[in-house]
Amino acid sequence: MSPVVMESPVEAQGRMVAALSRSSVGVEGLKSRLLGWGRKEPVALLLADGAGIRAFDPGGGALSEAEIEALCPGAWAAFHAASRHLRG
Repeated sequence: MSPVVMESPVEAQGRMVAALSRSSVGVEGLKSRLLGWGRKEPVALLLADGAGIRAFDPGGGALSEAEIEALCPGAWAAFHAASRHLRG
């Protein structure tokens, strides 16, 4: 299983969002051909605005700071620092 990474945060209309995602790629040799594949799946979404920081799973369920840190160590702190200006 590949590690979860935080994508670059995007800011618009006083909010900031960043996705946590997991990517995987592979290649396999089949006689005289190569078969390649790739996949990228969302794991969580971080949202920051004047009300603070919240996190959600792909189904919309709330995730805690501890759950985000378990998925991607350092992501919460990095997102907190990047979105500090939104929270005043």
